[in-house]
Amino acid sequence: FEIERGQWNAFVFVLAFGAVALWRRGGTSTRLVSYSMFTLAVHLKIWPIFLVVGFVDLREGCRKNIRRLSWLALANLSLLMVLGPQYFIIYLQSVIHKSGDPNVWLGDHSLLSFARQVTDTPAAGRLLGTWLAFGFFSAWLAVTLVGLWRLKSGSHPLMLVFAVVAGMLLPATSNDYKLVVLTMAMCLLWDSYREPRTRLAWAGLMETLAWLAIAFGYPFVVFSYRYKDAWPTMWKMNTPYITIIFVAVAMLLLLRPPDVP
Repeated sequence: FEIERGQWNAFVFVLAFGAVALWRRGGTSTRLVSYSMFTLAVHLKIWPIFLVVGFVDLREGCRKNIRRLSWLALANLSLLMVLGPQYFIIYLQSVIHKSGDPNVWLGDHSLLSFARQVTDTPAAGRLLGTWLAFGFFSAWLAVTLVGLWRLKSGSHPLMLVFAVVAGMLLPATSNDYKLVVLTMAMCLLWDSYREPRTRLAWAGLMETLAWLAIAFGYPFVVFSYRYKDAWPTMWKMNTPYITIIFVAVAMLLLLRPPDVP
């Protein structure tokens, strides 16, 4: 069911990751194709915008990276204006409205939907959702910047998986079928597994615990809420388990030695 309903997300995942893979190969024509693939992915679904980090390589210098990201942003904004500014404004208002008022059902794994379902009143739900959103974006931005500073490249597998897991916690504009993408990201994550290599015993222990947390959290994500009737509402949803994976991948990203591929 999830694969069938999430087929557009699977297609977008392949487009976005294929774009990053092509970009890493270098060459002007190859990179133009990769930019086109990424732009198409972002216009089909919004969440791939997190994967723009894959086009950052600090070894090329900050100015070159800023120019590349600016051209990508300009290209995407220009395509949104194809039908005219009024349609862009309508589209933007629609996205903001639907994102701020997510579907409140157990199958939605966004932080805002989670906040609405674990609180007693709409006002409390909005307040909790605001704080969760603030904490989430702050953590995502901080970990992404530190990860780039340490690894120098946004196309590192851990950076890309972290971006995908972050996208899972965003509110959907319709019924949420993004989980198929998490399955594909987990394959990439486990393929990047390396034995902990650090001189600090506590860091090696934390890295091992992070892998165990991922191994614990992911099975509960694919275990449907339909079979969790007797569970507390909070644990029926996938949001807590995806959050555990989000924190665990962040730990791996911050603990991975820069010289380990």
